[in-house]
Amino acid sequence: MADLEPGHARITYPDPGVADAIVPASAVSHWEGIGWEFAEGDREDPPKQYQRFEGQPPVRIYHPGLDRYEVVAESAVAQHRSNDWILAAEVEAQELEDKTVPELKAQAKARGLAVGGTKEELRERITEHDAQEQAGDQPARDSEE
Repeated sequence: MADLEPGHARITYPDPGVADAIVPASAVSHWEGIGWEFAEGDREDPPKQYQRFEGQPPVRIYHPGLDRYEVVAESAVAQHRSNDWILAAEVEAQELEDKTVPELKAQAKARGLAVGGTKEELRERITEHDAQEQAGDQPARDSEE
């Protein structure tokens, strides 16, 4: 990749077929809030009053009628819930609940996690991994076959 200009960063989107983008360093946190990932370059977090949601924790929500996910400020969740939005974590937990053990093992393997254990252990392992990843932590990878 070509050298980046100072004050800029390269970001990537996890879906294949979406090209990387070059953005100002001050915009990285905004793009991360909508699913992009920081790849390289400079990054700077603006003061809280200029950050998306004024520094409040972002919360992913889902609307089943619209089949759409959004990210909102923590303080906006109650208002959205009154309009039929639900927490994305609740949707994802139900999706894991509906999966079979072989499907859960495939998901665990894709995340580099141990694939042994009961259905409940697999769900818990995947859920913990995803929560750490969303929080920006680097989850431990354990590829027990």
